[in-house]
Amino acid sequence: MDNVRASIDIIFRKISPDSILEHMLSVSLNNNSLSEDISNIFFSKNAITYLPYYSDDEINNIYIKLLREWLNDKNQNVLNKKISIFNLLKTFFKEVLIELENEPYCKYKHFLRWREISHIVGEDIFTTSFLAHQDLMSNHNRTYFSWKPIISSDNSRLKKILQKGVAENHFHLGGSGPHFDISWISLMNKITFRYSEFKELGSYKLQQEVIHQFSGQSSELYALVKKAATIRFFLFNYLKNGDPTFSYLKENLINILKPLSIEKNSIVTDLYLSEVQKEIDLFKFVFGRKFKSNNEVITPDYAIPKNITEENFNGNVLLYGERYFLYSIFKKIFQNKVKQLPLIKDMFYAYLVIKNKFAEELVQLNGNIGFGNFKKYQDRKSIFTRTSPFFEKAIHNMAIKTSILNQNIISLEARLIPTKKTDTLIKLLETIDSNISDNLFCKSNNNFIDLWLNNQSKDHMINYDKFFYTLHFTKRKDNCKSYELAEWLIPRSFLLRNDIKQRALAVIGLQESFYSLKKRVYGIDAASEEIGCRPEVLSQAFRFLKNHKITDKYDYILDKRNNHKLYATFHVGEDFLDIVDGLRAIDEAIKFCNLTVGDRLGHATAIGIDVEEYYKFKKFKLLIPKQDLLDNIVWILSKIREFDIEDNSMVEVLQKLYNNLFYEIYGKHDRDLCNTPHTIYYDAWKLRGDDPYLYLDGYFNERNRTATTFWDRCSINSRCPDNSSIRYNQEITKIYSAYHFNRDIKESGKQIFEFKVEFRYIDLVKKIQFNLQKQIGALNIGIETNPTSNYLIGTFNRYDKHPILNLYNLGLTYDFEKLSKSNQMFVSINTDDQGVFETYLENEYTLMAIALEKAKDENGKLLYNQAMIYDWLDRIRQMGIEMSFKNDWEN
Repeated sequence: MDNVRASIDIIFRKISPDSILEHMLSVSLNNNSLSEDISNIFFSKNAITYLPYYSDDEINNIYIKLLREWLNDKNQNVLNKKISIFNLLKTFFKEVLIELENEPYCKYKHFLRWREISHIVGEDIFTTSFLAHQDLMSNHNRTYFSWKPIISSDNSRLKKILQKGVAENHFHLGGSGPHFDISWISLMNKITFRYSEFKELGSYKLQQEVIHQFSGQSSELYALVKKAATIRFFLFNYLKNGDPTFSYLKENLINILKPLSIEKNSIVTDLYLSEVQKEIDLFKFVFGRKFKSNNEVITPDYAIPKNITEENFNGNVLLYGERYFLYSIFKKIFQNKVKQLPLIKDMFYAYLVIKNKFAEELVQLNGNIGFGNFKKYQDRKSIFTRTSPFFEKAIHNMAIKTSILNQNIISLEARLIPTKKTDTLIKLLETIDSNISDNLFCKSNNNFIDLWLNNQSKDHMINYDKFFYTLHFTKRKDNCKSYELAEWLIPRSFLLRNDIKQRALAVIGLQESFYSLKKRVYGIDAASEEIGCRPEVLSQAFRFLKNHKITDKYDYILDKRNNHKLYATFHVGEDFLDIVDGLRAIDEAIKFCNLTVGDRLGHATAIGIDVEEYYKFKKFKLLIPKQDLLDNIVWILSKIREFDIEDNSMVEVLQKLYNNLFYEIYGKHDRDLCNTPHTIYYDAWKLRGDDPYLYLDGYFNERNRTATTFWDRCSINSRCPDNSSIRYNQEITKIYSAYHFNRDIKESGKQIFEFKVEFRYIDLVKKIQFNLQKQIGALNIGIETNPTSNYLIGTFNRYDKHPILNLYNLGLTYDFEKLSKSNQMFVSINTDDQGVFETYLENEYTLMAIALEKAKDENGKLLYNQAMIYDWLDRIRQMGIEMSFKNDWEN
């Protein structure tokens, strides 16, 4: 099955779509299509590149297997028997998919395989071809295509556990809608004048192509998508009107699809594409289902027909058209009776490959690790939809409303960025609430709309008690310009600190307003980039927001039930240059932002990741700025004392490295700081939660603290340091002042150091990690894990290696030694950005379940008992509910 999946990836994603079209246009219409003529050279030259672990002979063996088995249909008449790439899909879906209650499901035992291949070539290519084949066998005409954006497994046992109620505690609204699906629909219905959007997408491809050429040329992405839109319309026209009209084909289609140089492609195709766009607009008017948005009646997709059945109006109806189109073409292909079928097959084949080429730029598929890679996808996800109010509303609607309705989510925490002004923040929340409450996908043509609105079943209604908002501040690297004078007067992350303050004040403005909408905001968060932006930057804002109380003078007016404490969560310990870097960031978030019981940490993979495996993955070498390494070393030395770690032979090594780094960064630029012991430096580190301007003069200057407002009073961190007299020790405060305001020191700290990891260091980090787990557990701070997000961004490559297993294994094992090695922390399972990662909350539980069921030890024996796996997942489900910021939920 692994080689079947690899072949599917090569044939439906790696092949150049232009080579398919070139073949189609270079042969007569009666010849075999490329889909029936996969040559050894055509397959092997791609396989050699993408399957580097196979030799030429082994790849040739795969090709022989491909021809003799996987591309053949065993049920086909011998006289009409032909190989076809579409039979390769049959080989896979016959093993993996099943139909239950009119919807496609994945067989649970194949769910890991399904996730791996469906993520890279899309689910719809399998589900629609599977249902087309099923319906041909049973002579069934399908009318339902609005199943969930992401299908689930047939594991009824797990479903019954989740039906008791589940909480989604880490859900970014902006990244949780089906952005790729909606973007594709948008482009297929409006393909002209999209230059600015593709320009914004950029010339840099997130999925780097190794082989993507024909006749020495390669097409730009926009040119390929234009061809896809033309093919889709042409084939849909064929579905509606019978055999293709070849006069039309010769006049427009060939000119758009034929290979041209990049320079000529856009100019020539646009001459003919305007005619195609006119035809698309006509089809939308004649055939397309209309939807009402505000006072407009909109036809988003000509492929969603007018006469769809009532069951399709479940929130996923926008996906109907593309699925209906794919299903209908697959059905024609599997029937194998159409006169012009070779042409249809090649056009459809090219369409599927182009769609996957486009998906590579919006869905995280490139296999690269780190938050920076994810952010590139995150930043471009809404390029093709944000200019359309309808599609923007649809994405909000599908992200929250259908996620809740498709799963038994009883608490969903939607995260979004607060604006800098209270009035715009209120407007933003009102807009999102309106988008979600809007009966967007209802019947709006003729006289059915009022009837439908008045008779909606409860299954289609959203319960506002089930979701609420957490406002997250966006972290970013320090980007202050290097003006020599200014850098001596402004602290690190000066611009971001001011930005955060404005947004924090806007949030307080909402909390002190008379708008009932404020009761739907329960938490604050800090998200986005970690490297280059420490928790200290947000510390004052977090203390300000967590501890703020409504002004007493309003008590007689305000309904206190609408006013509640804001809880905090913090994205931390997810992206780091060393595990110690991540652990220190977690410690800083807790100490500087005053996180406590009821608060949470987002991701925090550093606290549970396998330390030895991480350093092995990094080849035992780290490249890290000197300032960060210095901070890490001092933090480690302090934790050795704090956690009473004995017999550590690394102390002397670390002490020596500290002396060298401290001199290179600080001592060279300020002689007064030479020979500073690491204990003094650590005390200066403790002050990083304070406002830097209190130490501008090199000492703690209370006159700089005009504590006239609560924001000003929060400029001092009352919880750290424990000993407030540290602030009056000028030897300590001078280091803290230099850290922020000495330009030369800041520049020296940016120099990169190659740090070689010793096994003694690894052992030490393990001990610190374990003790920090225990410390966080004692505070009852929750950990929001996100299996697929962590898997794609992190350094581990298996779900059964997820850090959650180190954080909590109660109920998963009866081995006392394994139980004693876990601190049994407060954890939950969530999705993070379900649209970017193409997942669903139910699927996150399923992936962990099947991965654990399949996990084996070094002797090939199963590691976990099935009953205990479900008991463990049920415990995590319950903890997720307990972890919700909104604790007055109703099931």
